[in-house]
Amino acid sequence: MPRGAKTIDNCAGHRTKKEKEAREKAEAAMLTGQRCFERDCVKADPVAHKEYLRLTKLLSTIQKNDALYGASINRYCELYSEVNAVKADAVTQRAVLSKIEIAFNNLSDEEITSDELMKFTKLMTGALAKIADLDKIIMQKRKMMSDIEKENGWTVLSAIRAIPKQAENSEDDALMKILQGGKNNGAV
Repeated sequence: MPRGAKTIDNCAGHRTKKEKEAREKAEAAMLTGQRCFERDCVKADPVAHKEYLRLTKLLSTIQKNDALYGASINRYCELYSEVNAVKADAVTQRAVLSKIEIAFNNLSDEEITSDELMKFTKLMTGALAKIADLDKIIMQKRKMMSDIEKENGWTVLSAIRAIPKQAENSEDDALMKILQGGKNNGAV
């Protein structure tokens, strides 16, 4: 499986100063130079804000905390908060379902009539349906989050891949001059 592209800082190997300089310039040109901006809706939500701070800290570490990625990072943080909220709702619904089951189990055989059985069945079915709906919502939001993660990964990697691996001009390369039929100026 191929490895992802690396920035010049992470590349080891034999590269000339010109190649390194050209690569550094190309990497710098792929970024805006402005830091990510946190939207007000993300600032107002404590869970989203905490996730935003975590992500921007990670992006700063790899020198990719750039406004270019700001919209998707903010969207990701909002989705993260929404997933946590839906998870909390699902926990509440599971607690309701548990209480319904306990209440049903506490009934004596004489108290269980067809009306009581129908009532508990409807309550349990309703709670299970709400839990299933919440699980669907969680899965949809997780899919969106996964897409954003992939998009950002690909965006960062594609920006690095767009950078030429070698300097465009090979004027000072003595071997290339010889191969192209030019003079070697005694370099070889």
